[in-house]
Amino acid sequence: MKYLIFTFLIGLISCGESIDTDVFIEREKIVNDVVISGKIKNGAGLEISLEAPLLQSRGTKVQVVKGIIDKNDSFKLNTQVPGLGYYLLKLNSKESDTLELTLNNGDQLSLNTSVAEFTSKPNYSGVSWAEDANNYQEILNSPLSKENLSSYASKRMKENVINPFNIIHSMHLMNDENDYNEARIQIFFEVANAFYSNYPGSEPSKNFQKQTVFLRKYMENNAFYNVPEISLNTPNNEILNLSDLKGKYVLVDFWASWCGPCKAFAPTFEDVSEEHPDIIFAKVNTEEQRELAGHFGIRSIPTLAVFRDQIMLYKEAGALPKPGLQDLISKIKELDMDEVRKQVAEQGEKDAE
Repeated sequence: MKYLIFTFLIGLISCGESIDTDVFIEREKIVNDVVISGKIKNGAGLEISLEAPLLQSRGTKVQVVKGIIDKNDSFKLNTQVPGLGYYLLKLNSKESDTLELTLNNGDQLSLNTSVAEFTSKPNYSGVSWAEDANNYQEILNSPLSKENLSSYASKRMKENVINPFNIIHSMHLMNDENDYNEARIQIFFEVANAFYSNYPGSEPSKNFQKQTVFLRKYMENNAFYNVPEISLNTPNNEILNLSDLKGKYVLVDFWASWCGPCKAFAPTFEDVSEEHPDIIFAKVNTEEQRELAGHFGIRSIPTLAVFRDQIMLYKEAGALPKPGLQDLISKIKELDMDEVRKQVAEQGEKDAE
């Protein structure tokens, strides 16, 4: 979901850790042969090879195995792979004649196709994901491949979260801005959790987990959220329920006693609260209210969140200076809440489809 994006050219100070953005690294343990075989009509004499492209992104082109199609149009590649991963099967090393594969230890993959239909109708068999891969290649070569692939990926990932081919499905789950909605992202989270449980330690699982971090951050920074009932402490130690504050703007400071930037931000938060009696200012101690902080995905503090009518309008980590906080309040007050509610309702209907 993404309705409102606030951009501040202000240096923010926060207590948090940087995220390692590396993906897929080579693993040392290699077990169980993988066999890829079949017939490719009119392919006699052509080279067929298997590459590991995501290792290539680290600066080294990795060709796992290669062979020559025999005079009977048959081939057989025997190799080993470091567990579940993403690979490319190529004819004559051509990018235009390339198939995307997911392979795991012990896989016995077969193809029955022709040079002309190598990428459109590979006719896979022998692995659990063969039907998905065949459908994928057919859609990929259709006129509306982008739109169709996104819908197909969403459907199949939701139906079978542990499918190895979800590595490839996930690349098309969110093809454009309209696909970045809460329903699609939730499907990605479910697949990521399934891979974590069923393929522990695999590079795809690690990559899914890293992407999950970024997607959660995306949702936090670019979305409105309908939030559950929560109780808040004001600077005057009053306890307020969010549902009792209908029609009011509520600014919440997520903090902790050990956080230096939180302590530095506290006087600013209190000063500005005195200048805006029409707004509720509240604080959440993340050490004492861990469940509440976890619900809102608080990873760095201080984090400031803004609510109205149990809708989250803004959430960002960092200690805003007083002018920045005043500017945020001005922007929040300019929002058309009828339009906000309309957008939230429309997104809810899309997510339910």
